[in-house]
Amino acid sequence: MGFSTNLQGKIAHEALLSRQDAELRLLECVKRCVVSKVKCDRDYAASLSGAAAQGLKFDRSDELSGLCVVSKVKCDRDYSASLSGAAAQGLKFDRSDELSGSLVATSWRSMMEEMDCTAKAIRQNADAIESKCLDALNALYADKRKARKAYQEEHSRILQQFTHVSHSLL
Repeated sequence: MGFSTNLQGKIAHEALLSRQDAELRLLECVKRCVVSKVKCDRDYAASLSGAAAQGLKFDRSDELSGLCVVSKVKCDRDYSASLSGAAAQGLKFDRSDELSGSLVATSWRSMMEEMDCTAKAIRQNADAIESKCLDALNALYADKRKARKAYQEEHSRILQQFTHVSHSLL
């Protein structure tokens, strides 16, 4: 590796090192962002899958429970107690009689199944990002660190040769 006449000074050397350090910090930031995205995607996929499973519960059980509407209460404590009571008194429907052949029930089931498929696709995408993108980022980071080290060693070697030649001429 050689240096042009514009890159032979100490300021240029420090600027190049600073640039390389900034690139390494940027790659670390990109890696943290990708890891965060993968985590968020997995959490979202799990939540979506859970919501789909919850939505399909009516299809798997004999009863469909709902919440009674609770009127306004004076404070949060009374509200939560009333809400718990309303949930315990849920309305019951006989699925086999009421929902048999229902287009709404069929549509709902289809929608929940699609939601579950979407969750699986998001999870697979997160896994692919983690395996491919993070591996590539790690390799790029290692290459950048190796290039920085090689640059520093080459610069030190050239500087040492220059110092040796300068002293031998004096």
